[in-house]
Amino acid sequence: MAPHRGLVISALAILLTPSQFGDCNKHAIKVKGIAKLCKLSTEFRRVVPFVKHTASEWQTKLKDAKTLLSDIQVMRRQGTEQSAKIPAAFVLFMADTIEAAQNAQEELITIAAEAAATSGLAAGAIDQTISIFRQTTLGSETDYCIEQDGNANKLTDFQSLNFCTSSDNSIAPLVTTAAAAVPNEKISDTEFTDANIGDAKGASNKCAITQHGASGGYHAATHGTADIKWAAGMLKFGNAALGRNAFADISQNKNGVPLVKAAAEAIDALKRHANEGLSALTNILKIQETSKATFQTIKTQTKQPGTSSAAVDIEMNSDRLNDIRSIVTEYRKTTKPEKKQADARDELQNNYLTSGGPNADTGCTEGCPEIKSTADQACNKIKDETKCNNKPFCSYNETETDTTKKCKFNETKASKIGVSLPQS
Repeated sequence: MAPHRGLVISALAILLTPSQFGDCNKHAIKVKGIAKLCKLSTEFRRVVPFVKHTASEWQTKLKDAKTLLSDIQVMRRQGTEQSAKIPAAFVLFMADTIEAAQNAQEELITIAAEAAATSGLAAGAIDQTISIFRQTTLGSETDYCIEQDGNANKLTDFQSLNFCTSSDNSIAPLVTTAAAAVPNEKISDTEFTDANIGDAKGASNKCAITQHGASGGYHAATHGTADIKWAAGMLKFGNAALGRNAFADISQNKNGVPLVKAAAEAIDALKRHANEGLSALTNILKIQETSKATFQTIKTQTKQPGTSSAAVDIEMNSDRLNDIRSIVTEYRKTTKPEKKQADARDELQNNYLTSGGPNADTGCTEGCPEIKSTADQACNKIKDETKCNNKPFCSYNETETDTTKKCKFNETKASKIGVSLPQS
């Protein structure tokens, strides 16, 4: 007579100890998913070198632009036939562009700090997880947590993880040497789907970290009921046996991994600001190239000094800007060595401080007060303090009691961009 089915089940329950139940859930993780985590972390690690490179590039371009502007101011003050072909509107546009780039550089500090902090934090969390799983795979042949992709054997080739951890199980420090490589925060957006990872669960029951069951383990049924999040939330398991894809699918959005989302958004903002903040400055710096360049068209305004006429919109296309480039190139050839250019700049500044400059009138005509008055009126029309101070020839006067005249013409600021009034 066949034994009763209930007795068979009872017998099996006696034979299968709690430990044996738990062992069924000790799956190693396939290396493919771990390697993809390392790939994501590597991109986050590029932020600091990129920030240093960008800051250095920004500073160099600002310095070159200021030198270029000073040289053009010197040329215009000399009053040669060639220098007269460089419009005053272009000089003003250069000054505005430099000022805008300086303001953008200040904003870059905040944006870069956020990107470096969030990406560094995310990379550290990911690398810590990889380091833990790697350490459990370096020792015994019978117990390990990272399995080869092609078979149910322990991982022996750690090359794909070397960017995040080292052979002594240490997390690699952030590289701080400036590098032009642009971090790609989207590189892994589609990496963690079922189609790209398949099954995160290894075939071997060798890893105590992933163990789940009443018998204990890292996540015993008696210790918790929710999944434990690893690698900044990119990997989770524990509430149940390690299943297929335990990685966060970020192909649609990163809402489930807030730290990774914050890092990606901060990196995107950093790259956009770095590109937009330097684009106008990079364009005008082509003026200092010695061969024909391709310029983006410049759009600005010009106004007849000392008149009440409205400003006129003007455009300077690539051909026009190349004409200016040729004039500057010839000027710099004639003022070599470099010290001659530096001496000329010093002389220009000295002229601004001590007189009306080499081409100034020796006496002021009756029209001088009107010129000063017109300049003041142009500034008086600006009521907003920030907009007033942003003008290259105006300053906001807090002590002025007349609220209609708080924005005033500033001769000192104006002189720095090549605009000066005749001396009385």
